[in-house]
Amino acid sequence: MFCERLSEFAKAYSRRSERLTAWIRAIGLALNGEGGARLANKLGTQVSGDTLIRVVRCTPQVEVTAPEVMGVDDWAYRKGQRYGTLILDHERRRPIDLFEGRTALDLANWLRQHPGSQIITRDRSTEYATAITEVSPNVQQIADRWHLLHNMRQAVKHVMLRCRSDIEATWKGRSSSKPRQIPASFMPTLQRSEQEQAGSRSSRARRKTRFEYVKQLQAQGATISQIARVLDMNRKTARIYFHADVFPERKKNKRNKSAIDPYFAHLQKRFNEGCENAMQLWREIRAQGFTGTYRPVTRWLWLRREAPAFNTPKHRLDEVSEQMKAALQEINDLPSSRQLSWLLVRKLGKLNDTDRTTLKAILSNNVVRRVHDLAQQFGQMVREHEHALFDDWLSACESSQLREMTSFAKGLRSDYAAVKAALSTKWSNGPTEGHINRLKMLKRLMFGRAKFDLLRIRVLHPT
Repeated sequence: MFCERLSEFAKAYSRRSERLTAWIRAIGLALNGEGGARLANKLGTQVSGDTLIRVVRCTPQVEVTAPEVMGVDDWAYRKGQRYGTLILDHERRRPIDLFEGRTALDLANWLRQHPGSQIITRDRSTEYATAITEVSPNVQQIADRWHLLHNMRQAVKHVMLRCRSDIEATWKGRSSSKPRQIPASFMPTLQRSEQEQAGSRSSRARRKTRFEYVKQLQAQGATISQIARVLDMNRKTARIYFHADVFPERKKNKRNKSAIDPYFAHLQKRFNEGCENAMQLWREIRAQGFTGTYRPVTRWLWLRREAPAFNTPKHRLDEVSEQMKAALQEINDLPSSRQLSWLLVRKLGKLNDTDRTTLKAILSNNVVRRVHDLAQQFGQMVREHEHALFDDWLSACESSQLREMTSFAKGLRSDYAAVKAALSTKWSNGPTEGHINRLKMLKRLMFGRAKFDLLRIRVLHPT
């Protein structure tokens, strides 16, 4: 059969129209292979996942041009082994390129092929800073404000690790003179089995032995990287042990939310009125919508009763007493160094009553008070763009006689122009970080079909 070519309707030798191909491509870009095939079949089009991927791979490539305001950030194609770099157009809020590698050489090659950017936002990576300075020395670099706050919190955490023993002495003196009130939302954890406790003690002994090895190598002058290589341990763990003056104990994980949480206020009110009957309290909250058993209510009453309930069997009195002591010890324990660092850097208006009580107690320590003042001033500068105060803050930080804060200030001084621009301009690398999160979501949704060429098409083409 001879006919005229219908170039606008369908290509030569094709089995579907251009409109149907564009429709299938849109489904493939949004849902990839098998997921897109299931949706297309529901909509009345029989197409396989492999066909969807082939159509997506035939998507026309968009010409890449360097934007005036550009964001750059790295992402892990396979964590610890392969990495890539994403380039973002800040003015259009769209990624414009994705390439493999995150070294200074990789970014420098891209910048040489795509000149013309005037402003580049980045994280605190020295690789990206080196590449931009080498290829485009006149480009204004802007450090990411979130990473500035994150680096500040890391420095505060290292101070808390190093001064842990002094802070604990201050905390114990305060706790012994004025015991803390049990908050209404506190629930004691369930007692673990003997096997679990034995495993925990064995794990703690191994960690403490490694901690002692780290301190021995530190006394001999070894660096963190050398210690990590010699002991075959993660560099982050080696850094924590390196900066700690006492063995950092692991804190218990926070309790997950449960169905009894919305009824804590009612339970506390009825307990203050003198009701210590677990079954009665359970009936009252069940009438309000609680669907669980009475056991959570019984556990909630353990710490608040002055004595065990009258119907508690004698053989359980010792067990209940031990659990009450452990729970009270958990309340009175000093929070971890990580939790303390969050207390010192967060805005005071966002702290709850328990956090304020803890902060007031540890601020009696001179080192904590100095760190808290520096952290609050820096957070205020970053959030409110008070760049005029940056030089004075740097001088105060360098003269604080705290080696962690001095090291942090030294790092900011070496990247002075980018940090000052972050405090004085509106641009931030936040949108780039957001698109990195989108990239990770797409990569996980592709179930092993995320070859780089296919992943690049899905990231760069909006659906």
